[in-house]
Amino acid sequence: MDTLAKILPPPLRLVKTNHVYLTNSTTKDDREQGLNCRCLNFLRRAGNLIHAHRDVRDVIISSFYYMHSYNAALVRGLTMEQYLANKNGVRNHIIAKWVNTTTPFFAQPDILHLYFTDTVSGFAHVHDKLSAFLGYDHSKPLRMDPRKLKSASSAVFRTGGKGDHGYKMEMSSGMQSGILQIARDMEHWKRDNMVHCPPHASLLEKMREELRDRLEDSFWVGDEKGHGMFVPAYCPKIMKTGKVVELHHPS
Repeated sequence: MDTLAKILPPPLRLVKTNHVYLTNSTTKDDREQGLNCRCLNFLRRAGNLIHAHRDVRDVIISSFYYMHSYNAALVRGLTMEQYLANKNGVRNHIIAKWVNTTTPFFAQPDILHLYFTDTVSGFAHVHDKLSAFLGYDHSKPLRMDPRKLKSASSAVFRTGGKGDHGYKMEMSSGMQSGILQIARDMEHWKRDNMVHCPPHASLLEKMREELRDRLEDSFWVGDEKGHGMFVPAYCPKIMKTGKVVELHHPS
């Protein structure tokens, strides 16, 4: 979001939120922890959706450091070598969580998928993809030199052993290949049970959904200045943490 706010022309409103998984379930716990299909279709009506995700190997390295930072029971007493060797099954638990939260979104053909690392290794190409997806003229030059973005804000890009290519320093080539194969095997199984939420097929169905949105309770995703949107109550409560950025014309 920090990068988009620097390079894309206004007016543009960005809403960032988190999800745990995509579910068809209507149970209270599932609805509050994941995106259900009605919520996803609401977001489709509200704007374009971008699914940003990380390389599974980066996730594994970052997770180890993150869990150690608060002495989590899963990694307590484990060295990095033991963790990567899947002692107590912790490493594969992290891989499974990554597969569960990323794979279902690839079933949605109208969502743009971006790897975080692509913004570092091929920023101009990512800029072109984003511009085309959001309806901007991507033939125009960037408003900011992408090489300067790295030093512009610590929230834009990170480097080092705790993710963002950290696996290259802390995993052997054989370990990297093995982890990717495990993730592929898990993904293959997951695809057999994947949730697919196609956009509304008819105008009448879309109108019915919009009417339900107005009649049902809703909550606010945004900031205290009023930048954001109302989200129907059937969307997960986790979206209350949504961050909104309102872009204005440069002075």
